[in-house]
Amino acid sequence: MTRASGGDPADDGVQDGVDLLEVALGRPVILEDTEFRPIAYSRQPDDIDGARLHVILHRGVEPEFLRMYQALGISSASGPVWTPAFPEWNAESRLCIPVRRGRTLLAYLWVLAPEGSLSEQQVAAAAGTASFIATALDAQRRQRRGAEQNNQMVLARILDSDYGQANLVAHLTTADNLPPDSRVVVAAFECTGGPPDDQDVIDTALMIKERLPLIRLPVRWMVHLGSRPGVLAVLGPSAQVTENEVAHAVQKAVHSCFSTSVAVGTGGGPVSLEEIKEAYDRACVAAWVARVTTRGSDGILSWSDIGSWRLLARLAGRSVGGSDLTADLHPGLLRLLSQDRGELVATLDAYLTTGGDVRTTADLLHLHRSTLYYRVDRISEITGANLRDGEARFELTLGLRVAALLGLLPSTTPQAD
Repeated sequence: MTRASGGDPADDGVQDGVDLLEVALGRPVILEDTEFRPIAYSRQPDDIDGARLHVILHRGVEPEFLRMYQALGISSASGPVWTPAFPEWNAESRLCIPVRRGRTLLAYLWVLAPEGSLSEQQVAAAAGTASFIATALDAQRRQRRGAEQNNQMVLARILDSDYGQANLVAHLTTADNLPPDSRVVVAAFECTGGPPDDQDVIDTALMIKERLPLIRLPVRWMVHLGSRPGVLAVLGPSAQVTENEVAHAVQKAVHSCFSTSVAVGTGGGPVSLEEIKEAYDRACVAAWVARVTTRGSDGILSWSDIGSWRLLARLAGRSVGGSDLTADLHPGLLRLLSQDRGELVATLDAYLTTGGDVRTTADLLHLHRSTLYYRVDRISEITGANLRDGEARFELTLGLRVAALLGLLPSTTPQAD
């Protein structure tokens, strides 16, 4: 007797039903969800066909395999369906019984037996088991929906409002049983066209969570489907999970739900529970930039790599945090401004304005070239920026213009180099 998933008390009735049916029929039985991922299965023979072995070991099947069976009409069938063998997939003939609650398809109950090997009474017994399992799965579904509805309310208060940070931690540590020292990778996503307007928010959140990896990435997933949808990946104490791994998992899961292009932004590395709101705001901006530009890789962009788009996003009304523009200036430029080195700031401005032309810059500033080279080296050292990189030069140019408008530029009184 084998359970594919545990932790839910209602699972016991489902697993017992699968085991009892296997004993009654003398045939292996597998219960799978609507995408052929195993929910529960009975004892399996050593020579189980390759298709079902793949389902058990990999917790799913290839999309082509799923479409092949759906083409047989099993998703719309109201009663048992004998499916043929598919040698090319190493799949033998078997009995499929759609598990339904009203019009809702919940799962598929499979009896691994060739057509004609079961009597009418045995097929009827399998159908009766499917009816019993439908009741249990529906109860589980209602329970999950209730819990998810509460999750959506809590996450909305945390991510889409100015809810106090102390209350945030209290909610997540008490209601969701998260350790106070949990680390969280925050991702936001934007879809081309978005989910259908009539899509149920709770069902959609559950659908996305079901597609997020639980084994390959040892994290706890929380899905928020407000005006700015996002995903929280709560890391376990010893989990070594990167921002990029979380982003790719979210992109794949959302794409499988909506079959549309998905841009994902992340908030800049794991954060504490107290920092979730700020990381979420950053992730939303990164997702927007990933969607409307060619920045990032495959539609994925971290706030840490957003560069000049931080400031541009704020100017476009996509603010993060307070309204202070200086927060999004290049950090190296802020260091340079803080040193009150007017001659270096003026040199940087001229150097960027001339496109990095040393001769023109030296003439413009009335400097010897050796002096200019020295100043450019000092600017690179202070700012940490590669002045030969186009993106860095643009970010510094934009920052200087904004700093000038804000009155942040120092005087150009010469200082000793």
